[in-house]
Amino acid sequence: MRASLVGTTVLAAVAAAVVLPAGAASAKSDTEAPKVVSVSAPTVIGKRTDGKATFTVDVKATDNIEITKVGVGLLDAAGTMTKPYGVGSATTPNSGYTDNGVWQIKVTLPANFPLGGWKVTAYALDSTNNYSTGLSQVRDSLTLKWASRINRFNAAPAKVAKKVAVVGKLQRVASSGWTAYGNKVVTVQFQRKGTSTWATRGTVVTAPNGTFTLTTRSPGAGSWRAVYAGDSTFASASSRVDPTAAK
Repeated sequence: MRASLVGTTVLAAVAAAVVLPAGAASAKSDTEAPKVVSVSAPTVIGKRTDGKATFTVDVKATDNIEITKVGVGLLDAAGTMTKPYGVGSATTPNSGYTDNGVWQIKVTLPANFPLGGWKVTAYALDSTNNYSTGLSQVRDSLTLKWASRINRFNAAPAKVAKKVAVVGKLQRVASSGWTAYGNKVVTVQFQRKGTSTWATRGTVVTAPNGTFTLTTRSPGAGSWRAVYAGDSTFASASSRVDPTAAK
């Protein structure tokens, strides 16, 4: 879902630069502007009960001298805003070097930030205060929704038996906090011990109070989880992982 948003307040991204660690060749002359190579953000973000949403954006940037700051901004889905809504910046790369690295930027959106589709863009600033040219055309997309969660998840018995009962409760954000999310499909998955693949063991529809139960033949030792795919209003959710051990 991508929704064009109109009338959003445009803010500039601001953050103080700090001294960067050694690693880039700062003695080089500045012969080019910084370049944003890639921007990677989550596909869907869910607002919490306080209305805020927190996520991280990875930005790869390069320059012929050290980069002192990388910032992230959000544009409306149509990309028509002349300036991005500034949401965060970082001064040191998470990996690589200050002239060629990946900056991981933590973003917390305020409670009044509009739901819908957004374009994630980024900029870079080097040690001579030279900015990357214009708004970066290297962008990613995300959709802001309300959050959901799977609570009280359990697979029993804890030891392998002929059958296993998987239970949990699907909830969604409401004005009063978390509330039951009934009549929604939850997928129960199993990961066999020693493997990395999750296999679907069944689907179940939540009761009006959000609870669900699936009883199935035990496939052996491994781990269980439940997954909700999300919908047009609420983001997807995964339960905690619950292991079952061999006898």
